[in-house]
Amino acid sequence: MKSLQTTLLSFFGTGYAPIAPGTVGSLATLPLVYLAWNYSQISIDIAFFFITLLLSLLCIRKTTLDRKDPSWVVIDEVLGMFIAYICVSFFKYSLFKLFIVFLAFRLFDIVKPPPISNIDKMDFPDAIIWDDVVAGVFAGVLSGIIFYYFPQI
Repeated sequence: MKSLQTTLLSFFGTGYAPIAPGTVGSLATLPLVYLAWNYSQISIDIAFFFITLLLSLLCIRKTTLDRKDPSWVVIDEVLGMFIAYICVSFFKYSLFKLFIVFLAFRLFDIVKPPPISNIDKMDFPDAIIWDDVVAGVFAGVLSGIIFYYFPQI
C-alpha cells in the first residue's frame, strides 16, 4: 500500500501513467477546477487561493524527495494548472475555456520557453516546482488574453 505522501505527490496515482504522466496529472486536475469554478459556496478566488495554498504545501514535500524531478510526481503540474485557472477565474466559465487553459499550460510546461527553461535548469530543489508555477502564470495570462479578445468562447 502506498503512503499518503506518495498518493498525493502522484496525484492519486495519475503520475504512474505509462505515457505522459504530467499530462495525465494535469488532466486529472480538470474535475477539481470544474467544481471550484462552478460550485464553490464562497468566492471563486478564495476557493482557488486555498486550494493553491494546499497544493503549494504538498509541493514543498516534493522537494524533500531529492533534487531530481521524478516523472511520477505530478502534484507540481496540478499546482501549475490551478495557478493558470486563478488567472482566468473572473471570466465566465465554459468547458471550452477549461480546455484552452489546459492546452496553454501543457504547451508552456512541455516547451519551456525562457524564463521557464532557465528556472528548470537551476540547481536548487524548489526549481522543480517553480518551473510549473511560472508555466501556470504564462498559461493563465495567455488564456486571459484569448478570453478577453474572444469573449464569445
